[in-house]
Amino acid sequence: MASLQANVMRKVREGEGEVTQDEIEDYVSEGVEAAVPYRGSAREMLAQLLGGLQSGMSYTDAHTLDELYENVVFVRITDVGLAESRPHDVEVM
Repeated sequence: MASLQANVMRKVREGEGEVTQDEIEDYVSEGVEAAVPYRGSAREMLAQLLGGLQSGMSYTDAHTLDELYENVVFVRITDVGLAESRPHDVEVM
């Protein structure tokens, strides 16, 4: 983590004492700090990812990751095609 808060907390944890205002102003943060709402356990997320991978593999008739690599064909689509491939005209729950 390279946010301002992470840098300050790292310095405090490493026992370097208090962080001065001048030191805070000298930090160049990378990214932002944010909270993400709870979306389920890692097990649940991995199950969803694995299910998506298996579904994608079925489109290419691949039974292994090596077969997927050999069989896959990427196709460029338009913005309209992308919008059409996403859920639309429904209320996503």
